[in-house]
Amino acid sequence: MRATVGLSAALLAALPAALMTVALWDRTTLAGLSTRWAATFLSFLVALLGWSLVTGRRAGSIRSVPAALLPAASTAGAALAAVYLSEGIHHAFVHEPVIKGLALPVIGALALGVPVWTRALASVRQAPGGVAERLPVLLPAIRDALAPQRGSIAFTSLAAVGALQALSYTAVTTDDLIRYWAIADGLLTSAGYPATTGTPGAAGFYLVELPVYPVLAALSFALAGHRFLALHLPLIAANVVLPLAFYVLARAAGAGRLAAVWLSLAVVSVPYYQVYALGASQPEPLLALELTLLLWLVLRRTQSPRDAASSRGRHEWILAGVLAAAAVLTRPEGVLYVGPLALGLAWHFRAALRRTLFGWWRARRRMPTEPASGSSTDIRHAPNGNLVLAGVVCAAPILSFSAFLYAQFGIVWPAGWTNVAGPQFIVPNLRLVIEQVLPRYAEAAGVPAPPASGPFLALGTLALTLAGLARVWSRYPALRFVPVAAGLNLVVIFSSPSHLTPDLFSPSTFFRHISVLFPWLIPAWAQLLRTWAQPSGQPSGRGRSDEGRTSQDEHRRTNDQREVAVGTRGNQSRGRRPGAGSHGRRRRWTRAGIAVTAAGFLLAEIAVLGAATARDQAQQANVFTSDVYVLITDLWQAPDGLPVLQFVRGDGLGIRVDPAFDYGAFRGQLFAAVRSYDLHANDAGRAYVLASAVVALAALGALVLGNGLRGDAANATP
Repeated sequence: MRATVGLSAALLAALPAALMTVALWDRTTLAGLSTRWAATFLSFLVALLGWSLVTGRRAGSIRSVPAALLPAASTAGAALAAVYLSEGIHHAFVHEPVIKGLALPVIGALALGVPVWTRALASVRQAPGGVAERLPVLLPAIRDALAPQRGSIAFTSLAAVGALQALSYTAVTTDDLIRYWAIADGLLTSAGYPATTGTPGAAGFYLVELPVYPVLAALSFALAGHRFLALHLPLIAANVVLPLAFYVLARAAGAGRLAAVWLSLAVVSVPYYQVYALGASQPEPLLALELTLLLWLVLRRTQSPRDAASSRGRHEWILAGVLAAAAVLTRPEGVLYVGPLALGLAWHFRAALRRTLFGWWRARRRMPTEPASGSSTDIRHAPNGNLVLAGVVCAAPILSFSAFLYAQFGIVWPAGWTNVAGPQFIVPNLRLVIEQVLPRYAEAAGVPAPPASGPFLALGTLALTLAGLARVWSRYPALRFVPVAAGLNLVVIFSSPSHLTPDLFSPSTFFRHISVLFPWLIPAWAQLLRTWAQPSGQPSGRGRSDEGRTSQDEHRRTNDQREVAVGTRGNQSRGRRPGAGSHGRRRRWTRAGIAVTAAGFLLAEIAVLGAATARDQAQQANVFTSDVYVLITDLWQAPDGLPVLQFVRGDGLGIRVDPAFDYGAFRGQLFAAVRSYDLHANDAGRAYVLASAVVALAALGALVLGNGLRGDAANATP
């Protein structure tokens, strides 16, 4: 019996494996079978077959595995037959990204869903009666099978969308990137830490860059070779993880699983965010990831004083200190967030900090020698000593880098903005954004009447964000620094002179700077989603303090347990549920409407991003700039080697790139090497965008089906 099941499963798994192999290496015949084709096919086959059998065994129904493979196998079989029998379809499959972008993720989702189909089919097989009597059980069985898999679905889908987005729409530019590349080369060749300019004085060292991204680039050079692709590998890794970081932050801020998944997908799919920030040759993805994880850890550890001072949370406070230091040492904007964060935490825990520091000082005066091990006065174990420890971990690398700058360049921190900014620029810059930048965004999205609709949409987004920030202010006292940090960043942006760089207030550069706020605004948007789906009669959680209240983790676990209970009992109980009747139906229809609207909004974002290249070919406005945009897979095969830079002593104390380096000739060679892959001239990037849409809709649909629209409100939010 097991041999029959295994053989049947292998035959069915061979069809998706063959289609994936054809997508990579084109179709083949037995006579022309290559080692590469066979190895790829066997790898896919073993992976899919092992996944199916292992998950089928865990579900307790190996017999259902072949039937569970039927959806993926039948879809792949039909596609294979069409590719082999029709030359036109074969040509379209090879050259049209739309087909691959739709077919491959659909089949992949059906294959990954084998555990769900297996469990559901096992439930149907156990139901009494014949086939006609068992069929009505199938949908409830699928819902019950999806319920325990919702966490896996959320993480898998977000990681997949992150990878797809990270691999597409990468800008090939070197004007800013050469500064990070130069530092990486200076570190690798032991030449020193170069500055772009060598003019003495604080203003002259505006282009002394921060070290986190260059250090990561140096490691990437050592692993992937001295090429342009290696400079993007740290950014790609950050882009893959970023949707997951947004998700856990939204969950910590009170959003349900479905709401958090949708919010993460919606933020990373903003076309301008993808093209101008996450796909740029800048460390913005690294900063976004650091700030998101930092805020998540702070939310986890500030729900109660017991959480803040517990010894088991010490490693999270240390990690928070590392992330805070990394944010400050990645981009100049990092200090605008970490500074208010530190002040907000110090104010929130001011009483405990006074006791901690005062007790530590008294202990040191009584015992000038080292304290006894395990003493209650040890700063690591004292109340809120964890917060002090996090501050020390954060300050150490920042102060070390500041000392290095002073020794090397005679400055304590890279300067520039403070020397040229002023309040007189705020009104002209605001007028420039309203009259030129916002209409450009609306035009690129295809919104009618861009001069009016652009500012109107921006005003609506601002109003919703302020409403969410107000809820964060009232519900999370420790996060009252969030609006302060966002306000400081806006002041920096609008008080900068537009002539500081030629394109400071161009649509792309302005959005790249404004998008730094996104991680800090995730809790505000999460609070809005939670509020809109809050049913009447359920406590809103308003005024949750850190004195004796339920922690956010416990609240979320309670919601998850309630979710599973509702999902399991909903198909067995026929009694009257809470919220039943006309009011309950209105609530369910309201949630369904919000879910449909949210899905439509997400699809609209992806449609704007996917249509960019097609609209460009028609000479219409799109989100692309004039830079060359390529896929990471194109960079892998492009001749994108970088020369190892040479350095000379600058006019100040530092070093700079040798002026003999012909930067213009290098740029011309790099652009010529990647010009044939430019997405302005082809629409290969739409395959990745369509795949993102398929994965996103499949994940949202699975979460809605597994959760239902009658579950706990915190987890039924779209």
